[in-house]
Amino acid sequence: ELKAGHLRHADYTQKTQQLAEERKQAAAQIAQQFQQAQEFAKEQAQLMNIQERLNLFAKADWNALYQQDAAEAGRLQAQWMQLQEQGRAMSQSYQAKLQQREAERAQQFQRASQEALQTLQRDIPGFGAEQLKAMREAGVAHGFSDEELAQVADARTLKVLHEAAQWRALQAQKSVVQKKVQAAPPKATKPGATGVPPSKSEAAWKQLNARRDVDSLAAFLAASE
Repeated sequence: ELKAGHLRHADYTQKTQQLAEERKQAAAQIAQQFQQAQEFAKEQAQLMNIQERLNLFAKADWNALYQQDAAEAGRLQAQWMQLQEQGRAMSQSYQAKLQQREAERAQQFQRASQEALQTLQRDIPGFGAEQLKAMREAGVAHGFSDEELAQVADARTLKVLHEAAQWRALQAQKSVVQKKVQAAPPKATKPGATGVPPSKSEAAWKQLNARRDVDSLAAFLAASE
């Protein structure tokens, strides 16, 4: 008992440390994403400011400005060209960072999807393409779009979809068995048989105990209603 208690304590300590590390990594990732979002917002505000100033330069009457003060007009035009170059450079930098951010998101989603798939294959025997198809159909039946389901990369959510798919399959099988039971002709009583014949529920229970399969379970549920 002492050894078992020590092993349980060691396992609990390991899981606690692992959870703390996962939370630390998640917090660091959230902080990094927040910082990136702030930087993107700042650069976007700068680009908008530059664009507003460029629009003012574009609306200027340069012929009139040169007639009034050629030196000042030349200075303003040089400033306009410099601002255009600054805007192009900043826009290219912003687009490059945006593409990099999207690529990182795609990589993170791919890693999360692979980890979720590995978890499902580990926890659900025989998990494969057939189960994924049934999960998608269950999600669509509950109002999710294909685009929304394509963004799911969390093992917990996927397990819920798997259970929903199993429930739909059981209900469909139950409906088929109910129809078979209702359509089956009554069994004839053997001559000389005595006693009260078993009810449908009792017969279905005996069949369930004998076979122990999904069809027998569905038949018993149908007979019990």
